[in-house]
Amino acid sequence: MKEKPERIIPRESTETLFHFRSIDEDTYDVFKLIALSTELPVQRLPLDSSEIQLELDTETWDDGKGNKITPRDVINILKQHTDYNKALEIYPELAEHIRKIRDADYSYPVLLFNGSILDGLHRIAKACIEKQDFINAKIFQTIPNEALMGDSKKL
Repeated sequence: MKEKPERIIPRESTETLFHFRSIDEDTYDVFKLIALSTELPVQRLPLDSSEIQLELDTETWDDGKGNKITPRDVINILKQHTDYNKALEIYPELAEHIRKIRDADYSYPVLLFNGSILDGLHRIAKACIEKQDFINAKIFQTIPNEALMGDSKKL
């Protein structure tokens, strides 16, 4: 079996490669959060936890047509069409999310803070589709100030 190449995660976002998450009025650099989470313990988080279920129903993704769709909607589509390639044919506008879910790597724990998913929603969606009971998570008690982006930085 061919080994997957090691995924290199940047330590912070750049102009050409960025990953961010907004919560309330603050925007966080997720790459920095991943780097800052290395010392946090990994916990097994039940997928049926209220935090996860709420995010699946309230977070929205672009559906490729300028509309919003929830992760739960995409999960339901992929549960109906268990073959990812078939789902890509039927829903080409959702290709970005279908591919991210298909390729999601469980070796990276999801990141949470105060009930919000900072990173890992596609991994959580994959785990739901695959009927997993738990997912590995790292939970921030506070978010380090250095993860704030741009105008969100607090002085």
